[in-house]
Amino acid sequence: MNSLLKMISANCKNLNENYEVEYIIINDSPDINVQYDSDLVGDFKFYIYVNNINIGIHKSKIAGLSYAKGEYILFLDQDDKIEETYLASQIECIGNHDLVISNGYKESVNKRKVIFKNTISIHLATNKSFALYYGNMIVSLGQCLIKRSSIPELWLRNTLTINGSDDYYLLILMHLNKRKFKINPEKLYTHTLTGINVSNDADLLYNSVQEFSNYLIGYEKYKRSIKVMLRRIEFKKALKTSKAHSKIFTIIHYFPYAIYYYAGKILIK
Repeated sequence: MNSLLKMISANCKNLNENYEVEYIIINDSPDINVQYDSDLVGDFKFYIYVNNINIGIHKSKIAGLSYAKGEYILFLDQDDKIEETYLASQIECIGNHDLVISNGYKESVNKRKVIFKNTISIHLATNKSFALYYGNMIVSLGQCLIKRSSIPELWLRNTLTINGSDDYYLLILMHLNKRKFKINPEKLYTHTLTGINVSNDADLLYNSVQEFSNYLIGYEKYKRSIKVMLRRIEFKKALKTSKAHSKIFTIIHYFPYAIYYYAGKILIK
């Protein structure tokens, strides 16, 4: 908490005086008190809301959004890190777009890797087809500053019961609703890999993506795109379970998805 408060305070000092910041904590562990040093609360509005019961990641984000009054929204996890120029740079970059994605790092105990390694991977992050055929191009919504009015109503109304893909769910809906994406190449965000992140659990992620895919396929205007996503999930599961000698047949059977998958591994990983 203290690290987060220091980061928000530093960002406020770099913002144009025309902007105000509010920092909202949603405590989804009602049996645990949020502890922090009150002296670290700087020139920003600070609120803590405690859920009556544990409601999960997606619903907690929506709860935070319901309390927020700002024009722009940044969803941060408790172990995220942002540079002190994050807000100023992202606000300057977003312009008339609906969402701006910054570059940054994935950090573990032993190493630190750039999220988007090259210009190609940066631009693929805004590509709808790649998002459908390959999967999530960002590591967390902490990379994204989002115009509040651009968040699709479906994401707010229909929440996931399986944690793991609420960020991808939001991005896919924004793609399908033709929202305008922008890339900020500055390395402003760091995602901490603890080894127990939900984003590291492949089976949980598949199930979570399948949950929102099964819901969205009921809408005629989304059906074709969601069929692509469900087929991609089939491919990744088949590839994971295939024996070494049968992987080539899996790749041939799901050929378009294999192209995107291996291109993504080369360009992004």
